[in-house]
Amino acid sequence: MNQYQRWLAIGSVVLLSSCGFVGKEKAPPTHYVLQPTELPSPKVNFDGPSILVAKPLAAAGFDSNAQYYSSTPYELQMYRDSRWIESPADLLLPLLVRYLEGSGQFNSVLSESISPITGDLRLDTELLMMRQEFFTQPSQVHVSVRAQLLNMRQQTILGIQEFDVIVPASSDDAIGGVKAANQAVEQILTEMTQAVAKWIKP
Repeated sequence: MNQYQRWLAIGSVVLLSSCGFVGKEKAPPTHYVLQPTELPSPKVNFDGPSILVAKPLAAAGFDSNAQYYSSTPYELQMYRDSRWIESPADLLLPLLVRYLEGSGQFNSVLSESISPITGDLRLDTELLMMRQEFFTQPSQVHVSVRAQLLNMRQQTILGIQEFDVIVPASSDDAIGGVKAANQAVEQILTEMTQAVAKWIKP
């Protein structure tokens, strides 16, 4: 084999190897949403106050679209092939608006993401935790959200509460965590809507 043939053979091997790597490209991650099974229908109370739903904040470590899990109490890991379509805090905003609209307590429910108007009231929330915990069998999803309702005209706090929910996962994998997270969020939204209704009563 002469020098030219030797380099041609080496080049062919490199090319074939490259093609092999291209064919084994990693599949993109699967993206999930927060979407309760049933959303309440909007109801308008023309005698009620208006409320602005502020964009939810997220505690450190939970401000990305990663789907987190923990196998030890002080450790956070993320699924490599599963993501939320947006950060869970961002996904909460339209759900909060919809649940408050369905409560029948307000003449209008405004979203900070699309409305420049300040309401009579403002609901501030913070996602403190959303993770799948493998401390038990089966695993469970732990979701915690802090809420604070402000009277914007009087500059007073009407109520503060932390909503903490744990739901067993149907399977010890990412999709089991997604289903349990949706159930936990649905429960928190229901409890938060009921709490807000109590806070605004004279």
